[in-house]
Amino acid sequence: MPMKTVRLTDIAREVGVSSATVSRVLTDGPHNRVSAQTRRKILNTAKRLGYEPNLAARTLVTGQAPLIGVVMPYLAAEQFPAIIAGVEARASAGGYQTLVVSGRGTGQVKAIEALMSHHVSGAIVCPLDKDEDEELREAADRLPPIVLVERPIPHPSAPTVSADNRHGGWQCGQWLAAQRCDRVLFVHLKQGQFPSVWTQRLTGLKEGLATAETEIRELFINEVAEEVLRQVLTWLGGAERPGFFLSTLLFLPALQRRAEAVGWNLPAHTHLCGFDRAHFTLDDLNVVAAVTRLEHPPYYVVYSGQAIGREAAELIIQRLGHGGWPRQTVTVPVTPGSNHNTCREKSKWARQ
Repeated sequence: MPMKTVRLTDIAREVGVSSATVSRVLTDGPHNRVSAQTRRKILNTAKRLGYEPNLAARTLVTGQAPLIGVVMPYLAAEQFPAIIAGVEARASAGGYQTLVVSGRGTGQVKAIEALMSHHVSGAIVCPLDKDEDEELREAADRLPPIVLVERPIPHPSAPTVSADNRHGGWQCGQWLAAQRCDRVLFVHLKQGQFPSVWTQRLTGLKEGLATAETEIRELFINEVAEEVLRQVLTWLGGAERPGFFLSTLLFLPALQRRAEAVGWNLPAHTHLCGFDRAHFTLDDLNVVAAVTRLEHPPYYVVYSGQAIGREAAELIIQRLGHGGWPRQTVTVPVTPGSNHNTCREKSKWARQ
């Protein structure tokens, strides 16, 4: 027999309030003056009874469509397509459609405002640059419910979903320590891009190397002058067992180009490790070609961009259905790549 649909009147009867009160809580309307205790009872009862919101009715009441917006810095680069795919899968299962826009050039807030013209019920945002963070915080009260992905920023009302960057950095640090690397260079593009990501990864790296006698230096390859770059690379080249930790392996071609400009080549005995964003990097033939010249296969850790997208969409859907955020932080696990000889296997492609 089909399951009985749970209605607002069912929740109201159990809690002992009017259907209008239940509706105000579950739609989180602007004039919701329900006490915290009553609100909590209504949300708990709705969850226990398995209440699913009527999305069409909610659109009529709130002026919001069953539509989840997604703002990504780039729409066809690295891990972002995987995040979008995860959002779409969960949104579709919950009866929502997905509208995706790029925040590049216009900025995050303007991109969200563009989504609002389509009456989106909520938005999933990947904040790329710290320069826009304050603008996003100031605009929070007039924007729809937001979930931040990939790079969490301090925000009073938006939960975050991101990879376990610190643990991934720790795993790489443990591997470098096991290779007995005496000098390790941490590499990122620039300090202003995804700052909380690289700081967490660097912290984990240092923790993983804590028991080893290893010197660590940092390099932001898009910001340093050639003379500084030459000094840092010369320092690394003087190591008996040099090691690189690339915040993302996709930075390797950029590192090589800048190194070649100052007359420095990656030593063949270098130990290389880093994050491979949802397996995108190891499909990049420039990275494959660089790695296959090394004596040792790289060590890399991965996480699922689709899992990040699914978790973010889940938070939005629960927020829209029950009027409150179920969690403020969701961390997606980071694990070692399943086959560290992947680049070796693809080396024949790079030589063609």
